Amino acid sequence: RFEQGGSGGVPKFVDYINEMIESGALEPEAALPDENLDAVRLMTVHAAKGLEFGAVVLAGMSKRYNLSAGDTLYLHEVTPGRPEAGFTVPDPDEGFTQRPSLVRSILKEIQSAKTKDEMKRLFYVACTRAKERLIFAGVEDGALETGKAVDGCTRWDELLCAAMREADIGEESGD
Repeated sequence: RFEQGGSGGVPKFVDYINEMIESGALEPEAALPDENLDAVRLMTVHAAKGLEFGAVVLAGMSKRYNLSAGDTLYLHEVTPGRPEAGFTVPDPDEGFTQRPSLVRSILKEIQSAKTKDEMKRLFYVACTRAKERLIFAGVEDGALETGKAVDGCTRWDELLCAAMREADIGEESGD
């Protein structure tokens, strides 16, 4: 609806949003396709949870997990409702180059482990949506040779290969 009124820049858009909030007007929801429709459906893993499909394609298998932390300040809730903060600090022995504080390093490791656990859970959910065929797309060359353990993986293709190694499935076992 905003596009129909022409351009007005950011101030006009903010006014438009405020008017919608005040009036309680909502954009109409998109029509969902019939669940029985024989068609390709593009979905996130979260949206597919609880559903099953004849074939599932997992694309982007070599995309790295997002384990990044901010440059200077890193916030993380170790205990729910109690955020902790870690900073980078200038190191006088290194020309005052910014270095992560011990607290920041610990918080980053905790968050990294939680992210990896969540990515393993999502990978399991994604793999268990297929009834007949599961297709992995975008597996990077060399993923099998990384030798990483499941907990050391930072991409789904590495996780797949590590899980296959741990289960003794693959080329070496003759499966």
